[in-house]
Amino acid sequence: MRPLTPTLERFIRPEVLQMTPYTPIKPFHILSRELGIPADQLVKLDANENPYGMSPRALAAVQALGATIPVYPDPASVDLRGALATQLGVALESVVVGSGADELIELLFRLCVEPEDRILNCPPTFSMYSFFNAIIGAREVVVERDAGFGLDLAAIEAAALDHAPKVIFVAAPNNPDASDLPAGALERLLRLDALVVLDEAYREYATRPDFPDALPTLRQGRANVIMLRTFAKLHGLAGLRIGYAFGHPDVIAYLDRTRNPFNVNALAQVAARAALEDEDHIRATLAHARESRAYFERELAALGLEAAPSETNFICINVGDDAAVADGLHERGFTVTALTNW
Repeated sequence: MRPLTPTLERFIRPEVLQMTPYTPIKPFHILSRELGIPADQLVKLDANENPYGMSPRALAAVQALGATIPVYPDPASVDLRGALATQLGVALESVVVGSGADELIELLFRLCVEPEDRILNCPPTFSMYSFFNAIIGAREVVVERDAGFGLDLAAIEAAALDHAPKVIFVAAPNNPDASDLPAGALERLLRLDALVVLDEAYREYATRPDFPDALPTLRQGRANVIMLRTFAKLHGLAGLRIGYAFGHPDVIAYLDRTRNPFNVNALAQVAARAALEDEDHIRATLAHARESRAYFERELAALGLEAAPSETNFICINVGDDAAVADGLHERGFTVTALTNW
């Protein structure tokens, strides 16, 4: 990025001047042009998208919207929130919908975090927590994951006592390594004096019978936990940008105040509602993820490579020099993510 002149710099907040720009994943047509490989020959594995695409029911719902597109969407997404509330077993007032889970993370910062505050983050993990915190300019208390990507719960508890973070962000399962929460972790996190944000973008893929579930404690009235989920992965609606958050209705009411009016477009609302009801598409997607994980684990083991245990639709592999391997695959039309980027 070209540096600004001193005159222009005075208009920009120092926190933003110091930020490292986010590098998004490139779409097929850009990759095709850069690599000189036809788009239909590219194998895109770095965005964890649904290989089956969007739900057929969702596609039909979008196509049926037709003539109503010139009309503004429901600003409160009532029908979709009602369907989600029924599925989750919570009140309508416990659910808010956003333009992707990313928007909801940004809204949580808008709601909770001031420059003098602290948040707690456990990298390597989803980069948007640090990204939005950098915009606010709050202090980020970092408790790194252990060598197996597990949470260091004792260190988190100590950091919470020492630094009093207002918000703790935990992805469960975690992105980028696909690890899950250990037994007892959820209870220990929720005992801390902080708002615990559980980013459950890949929760529907989790197969472990005892995978930690905060829903029962939420239904009992616990107020210091908010869960985030998305329609981008399981439901194949990444291009429509739609996610949702659920928590105590009093907290969600304040979170809802911070969002822009009409933040979720009409196409996304009807597609998400239809996708929730497409059980055939959901079952097929989950089965494909299970079978693909097993296939890759088996084939990688035959090559002498070890994959970390996964509760998601992706796997993390120890290949040694991951940047070199990722670059080599990229040149051949296979896009993967190197952990050095995290």
